[in-house]
Amino acid sequence: MPSSLRTLLEERRGYFSNGIISVLQKLLQASNTTSAAWLCSPHVTHVSKLSQEGSFCGYRNIQMLCSHIINSGSFGAVKFGDQVPSIFDIQELIENAWDEGINARGRDETGGIRGTRKYIGTPEAQAMFTSLQIPFVLAPKKFLSRY
Repeated sequence: MPSSLRTLLEERRGYFSNGIISVLQKLLQASNTTSAAWLCSPHVTHVSKLSQEGSFCGYRNIQMLCSHIINSGSFGAVKFGDQVPSIFDIQELIENAWDEGINARGRDETGGIRGTRKYIGTPEAQAMFTSLQIPFVLAPKKFLSRY
């Protein structure tokens, strides 16, 4: 990972935005062309990419999940304190989960993710939340397609 990107990620600069869901809700309600819309919880902090960041979308998704847990005071919020975990924190949590044998095949497939820009996905999120003993439900794509 380039040192300039590492510095930006460590400083957590400029990519967290609160209140976006509430603004979207108001805009959708005011629109005369909206017949239906589904929004996530207003407790979610939007986390966007930094320029030249690369493939951190899986981490950004986990950060948004963690923001909901923290901001809503849901079960598991104490695991994070009052701050959404950084990409490096998430990498460490996933590696720890693998050390515990949770979805450890992910390490075999990736060769490890600590300090890298490697893709992660649902199995890594599942490993992390399982290790932290935070309950969750995985919904298969075919279930979601009904909506």
